[in-house]
Amino acid sequence: MSYGKHWDEINNKRTLLLSQSFKNQSTQNNTSYTLEFSLQVPEKNLNYRTQLLHSHLRQFGSESSTHLKIIYNNLMPLVAGFHWKSPPRDALQKKWEGTFNMDTPWLYIYTAHKLSHLQRHTLQLTSELTASKWLTIRNLILEGFYRDRGREREARLELYTPAVTYLQAGGWGVVVKRGVKASCSLSSLWTPPLRGDVSLEASKYSHTLQMASSYGKHNVSLAAALNTVDKNLKKRQATLKMTFSRPKSPSTELEFEGTVEELRKDKMMYQKTAMLQLRQPFQTFPQTLLLRETFTIDLLKDLYILESKAGFHGTREVIHTLTLGYQPPSPFVCSALVHPFRSDTIPSDSEICVTITNNQTQKDVRGRLRVGSKERLTFFGQVQLSPLHSSQQVIKVRANFTQQLQLQLPSSALMEGNVCWSPKNNTDFDYQARGKLRVERQECQLSVQLNGTSDRVGLYSSLSHPFKSKIPKTLEVKATADISAVAGKGSSSVHVRADGKDRVKLVAQMAHSLQREHRAVGLRMNISQSLLPTATDLHVNMTANMSSDSVSLHGSYTQGNELLLAQVKGSLKNTQGLQLAVSGDLRHSMANLAFLPPALGLDGALGQSDTLIEGQLRVRVMETLYSVELRHQEDPGEALDSEDEEGLMGKKSCDWLCVRLGEENLFVNVSRRLGNKGRGEIYTQLSHSLHLLNATGIPANSSIQVRWAQDGSRLSLLAELQAGPEYLKAEFKGGKSDHRIPRWEYFSGLQHQVRALLKRGLSSSIQAKAHYQLETEGLDTGLVFHVEDERLADIVFNIGSKNSTAILVVSLWQQMKLLQGLIPTSLQMNCTGDAIADRLSAQCYGNVAGRPVEVRAFRSYRPHNRICYGLSLSHFSLSAQAKGCYSSNGQKELRANLTHSSVLLLRYLGVPTKSDLRLLLRPGPQRWALGIGLVVGYWRTDLNMGLRLERPGLYGCHGLLEYGTRSVTHKAELTGRVRLESWCHIWADVNAAWDSVSSSLLVSVRCKGVGRLVWVQVGSNEGAVAHKTSLTVHGQAGKDGLKGFLGLENQQDSLQCLLSVLLKDQKAEVSWTLQHHWASLTSIIPNRVDLRGSGQLHDTSLSGSARFSFNTHSAQMDMTAAWKPSISFRVILEQNMASTALPVGLTVSMSTTASQTQFEVESDVCSIRLLANQHRGEDRRTSWSVFVQQRCVLLKVREET
Repeated sequence: MSYGKHWDEINNKRTLLLSQSFKNQSTQNNTSYTLEFSLQVPEKNLNYRTQLLHSHLRQFGSESSTHLKIIYNNLMPLVAGFHWKSPPRDALQKKWEGTFNMDTPWLYIYTAHKLSHLQRHTLQLTSELTASKWLTIRNLILEGFYRDRGREREARLELYTPAVTYLQAGGWGVVVKRGVKASCSLSSLWTPPLRGDVSLEASKYSHTLQMASSYGKHNVSLAAALNTVDKNLKKRQATLKMTFSRPKSPSTELEFEGTVEELRKDKMMYQKTAMLQLRQPFQTFPQTLLLRETFTIDLLKDLYILESKAGFHGTREVIHTLTLGYQPPSPFVCSALVHPFRSDTIPSDSEICVTITNNQTQKDVRGRLRVGSKERLTFFGQVQLSPLHSSQQVIKVRANFTQQLQLQLPSSALMEGNVCWSPKNNTDFDYQARGKLRVERQECQLSVQLNGTSDRVGLYSSLSHPFKSKIPKTLEVKATADISAVAGKGSSSVHVRADGKDRVKLVAQMAHSLQREHRAVGLRMNISQSLLPTATDLHVNMTANMSSDSVSLHGSYTQGNELLLAQVKGSLKNTQGLQLAVSGDLRHSMANLAFLPPALGLDGALGQSDTLIEGQLRVRVMETLYSVELRHQEDPGEALDSEDEEGLMGKKSCDWLCVRLGEENLFVNVSRRLGNKGRGEIYTQLSHSLHLLNATGIPANSSIQVRWAQDGSRLSLLAELQAGPEYLKAEFKGGKSDHRIPRWEYFSGLQHQVRALLKRGLSSSIQAKAHYQLETEGLDTGLVFHVEDERLADIVFNIGSKNSTAILVVSLWQQMKLLQGLIPTSLQMNCTGDAIADRLSAQCYGNVAGRPVEVRAFRSYRPHNRICYGLSLSHFSLSAQAKGCYSSNGQKELRANLTHSSVLLLRYLGVPTKSDLRLLLRPGPQRWALGIGLVVGYWRTDLNMGLRLERPGLYGCHGLLEYGTRSVTHKAELTGRVRLESWCHIWADVNAAWDSVSSSLLVSVRCKGVGRLVWVQVGSNEGAVAHKTSLTVHGQAGKDGLKGFLGLENQQDSLQCLLSVLLKDQKAEVSWTLQHHWASLTSIIPNRVDLRGSGQLHDTSLSGSARFSFNTHSAQMDMTAAWKPSISFRVILEQNMASTALPVGLTVSMSTTASQTQFEVESDVCSIRLLANQHRGEDRRTSWSVFVQQRCVLLKVREET
C-alpha cells in the first residue's frame, strides 16, 4: 500500500500482511467456533495476533467457555477466560458454577462463583476473588446461606480470607401460633459484636414484648406487657421495664406501670379512674411518681368533675379538682388546688370560680377567688343593650372588682359608661359617649360628642381626672369644619383649653376660583398656642395664579417678629419668536435661615428669532449683582474683509458672552466666516478682570485666529495665537505643481515668542520643506530642515531601475545635537540589484560618517528543490552574515554569525563581540527533528529534539541538551513514550536525566475511572551513596464511590495513605488510613492514623458516626438529628485520649417543640439539664419558665468556696 502526496514514488511503498479466519465446528448440541486475526509489518518488525475461542454445550444442562488471547511480538499483553455451568431445569439438586480469569502486565484477576440449591428451600452462595500485581487480594471468600422452613427462616453471610475474617452476619426468625421470635448478630473486624433478640406473644387477655440487645460489653433489655385483669374489660393494666448495664457500673432500671379501671356506670352517674406509677434512677426527675385521675359525670346535678392526685416521694400529695356545671341559664366553672409546698407564690388551698348569666338585653359575668376559707378577690361585669326597634340606641357597660391580695393593684375599682345614638336615614348624625372610672376614692370622667350635617362637622370632647401626670386636670377640645362646594370656599377651626386656659387656636381658610383660562388658589392659616414655647403665633398666607402663558406664586410666613416673603413669576410667549421671562424675590428676617441672605432677587429673559438668540440672567444678593449675558447672531449675506484679494460672498456668525461677578467681568467674542471655494476664518477674543484667571497666568487680553484655503490639490493653513506680549504663528502649505511631470511640494513653518517653549529649547523659528516626484524610471524624494535660518538636515532618497538593474541612492546630512551619537552625521549609500532565472543578488557600497560600509544579499535555487537566502554586512567595526535554506521535503536550515568591536554595542546594548547561531528543522510523516546550536562568547549550547510515531496512537520522544563552556559542561536528556487511545485512555512513560540526577515517571489513566502514577528519582554525588525517592499514586472511581492509594519512599523512610469513599442512595461511608515509618515525622504524626465515618439521610432525620484512632488512642462520635415532628439532635462522644481536656464520655442532646425546649449535657464527671416552657395567657402575653439542674463537681466546689 502507499499513501500521501507522493504515493506513486518507489520509496513510499509499504508492505502490510493482514489475515483473518473464522472456523465453525458447531453440532446439534454443541456450539463451537474460533476467530483469529493477525497483522504483520515486516519493515517495523511488527507481529500482532488475536484469538477468540467460544464453545457452548447443551447436554444434561448447559456449559459454556470463552477464551481471548492477544499476542504482540511474541508477547501476550492480555489473556482472559470465562467458564459457566448450569444444571438441568428438572434436576432435584441444582448447582451453578462459574469462573473468570484475566492476566495483563499490570493486573491479574481470578474469580469463582458457586450457587447451590441442594435441598428444598435452602440456598448456598460462595464467591472467591484473587488479584495481584497493581492490586493485591489473596483468596477473599464470600459465603452466604439462606433457609426457609415455612414459619422458620434463617440467613448467614460471611466475608473472610484464610488469615482474617472481615464480616460475619446472621439472622433467625420463627412465627409460632400466637407469637414471633427473632434474633440477629453482626460482627466485623472494625466494630465490637452486636446481637439482638425479640420475642412477641399474644393471648386473649394479655400481650407481652421482650427485647434484648448487646453491643460489645453493653447490654440493654426491655420487657412490656398489657393485661386485662377483669374479664368484662373494666380494668386494664400495662407494665414496662427497661434495664441497661455496662462494665464496672451498676445496672440501671426504669419501671412504668399504668392501670385504667371503670368504677361505676349507670343512668345517673359514670365514673372512671386511671393510675400511673413511675420509678426511675435519674436525678433530674422525681425517682418515684404516682399519678391518679378520676373522672365523674353526675347527670342528677349536671356536673362534670375531674380530680387529679399526684404523689411525690410517698408522703407528699397534690390534689386538683376541676368542676364544670352546665345548668341554664347560669353555667359555671371552678378550679380548686391543694398542695403541701410553700405558699409564697401559689396558696396551699385555693379555689377560683366564674359564673355567666345571659338573656336578650343583659349579660353578667361574676368571678371570685377563695384562699382558705376567705374570699380574696371578686369581679363583676355587666352589659345592657336597648331593644332593637327603639328610637334611640343605648349601650351601657358596668364593671367593678375588689381584692385583698398583696398585689400592686387598687383594692377596688368601678367603671361605668354608655354610648347612645339616634339612627336616621338623612345626612345629619349625632353620637354621644360618656364614661366614668372610680379607683378607690378618686374619679375620672370622659365625654365625646360628634355631630354634623352635609356641609358642617363638629366635635366636642372633655376630660377631667385627679391623678398626677403630664396630662392637664381638665382638658376640652372643640373642632369645626365648613365646606361650601358651590362658592369654592372652606374653613376649619380647632380650640383647645386646658385647666381653664386657652392653649391652642387654629383658624384656616381656603379659596379656589376658575374664570375662563385663569385659575386662582388661596390658603390662609392663623395659629396661636402656648403648649410649645418656640412658636406662639404663626400666620401663613399663600396664593397662586395661573393662565395659559404665565404663572405666579406669592407666599408669606410670620412667626412672632420674624417674617418670610417669597414671590416667583414666569411667562412664556410665542408672538414673533420665543420669549421666556422669569423673576423671583425672597426676603426674610428668620434666625433659622441664617445660611440664606436676607434679600435675594432673580431676573431672567431669553429671546429667539430666525437670526438672533439673546438672553440674560441676573442674580442680586443684597447689594451685589451677578449676571450672565449671551448673544448669537447670523448674517448669511455679508462680504469678507477687504484684506482678501477676492471679495467672495459668504456666511458670517457672531457669538458674544459676558459674565459679571460684582466688580469683576469676563468677555468672550467668537466670529466665524465661511466663503466659497474652501475659504474660511475663525476669530476668538478673550478679555477679563477675574482674579482667579490672573492667578493661573491667563493674560487679561488674548486672541486666536485660524485661516484656511483649499484650491484644487493645494491646501494652505495659518494659525495665530496672541496672549499678552507673547505670540505663536504656525503655517502649512502644500500641493501638486502644474509641471509636465507632477511634483508634490510641502512647506511647514513655526514662529513664536513664548517663554515656556524657549526655556525648553524650542527655537523661535523652525521651517521644513519636502518634495517627492514619481517618474517612469523611479521615485525622487527629499527633505530639508531649517532652524533660525540655518540648515540642520538634508535627506535625499532615489529609487529606480535602468537596463534591468535596480538602483537605490540614499544621502543623509544632519547637524542636530539631539541625534548626535545615535544617527551618523553623514551617510551616502549606492545600491544595485540583478535578477536572473535561478539567482537574485543585491549589493550596496557607501560610507557612514566617512567610514566605508558594504551590504550584500542573494537568493539562489539549487538542485533537489533547495532554495537559499543570504545576507552579509561589513563595517569598520562590525561583520555579520546570515544564510537560510529550505528544501521541498520540508527541511529548513538557518545559520548566522556576528563579529564586532563596537564599544556602543558592547557597553550599551550588551551584544557579545562574537556570536554564532545554527537552526535545523526536519519534519516527516512519522518523525520530526529539531536542532539548535548557539555560541555566545565562551558559552556554547546544543539542543536536539526528536518525535516519532511508532504505531497508531503510540508516540516516542527524545531530547538532548548540552550547555556550558570548555571547562564546565552540563548535560540533560529526556526520553519517553506516550500512548493515546482516546481522550480518557492515556499511558505515558518518561525518563529524564540532569547531570547525576535521573527521574522516571509512569502515568496511566483509563476511561472506567482507574488511574495510576509512579515517580522515581535517583541522585548521586561523586563518591557518595545514591539517593532514591519514589512516589506511587493510584485510584479507582466508580458510580458508587472511589478508592485511592498514595505511597512515598525516601531512602529508609516510607509513608502509605489509603482512602475509600462509598456513596449509595442516601448513605455515605468514608475510610482513611495513614501509616508511615518516617524518622522526621514521628514526633509530629503518629505512626498509624485511622479515620472512619458513615452517614445516612432520611426524609425527616439524619444520622452519622465517626471514629478516629492513632496508636492505642481512639475517639468515637455518634450523631442523630431529626426535624419532624419536632426538632432534635443527639451527639455521643467516647474517647481515651489522655492528653485532651475532654471527658471520657460525653453526651449532648437537645429537643424543641412549639412550647418547650430541652437541653442536656452528660459526662462521666458532670451533667447539666435545662428545660424551658412557653406559656401564652388569655391576654396574649407570652411568658417563659426555665428549669436548670446540674450535677458537676467543679461547680459544687465553687459554690462552697
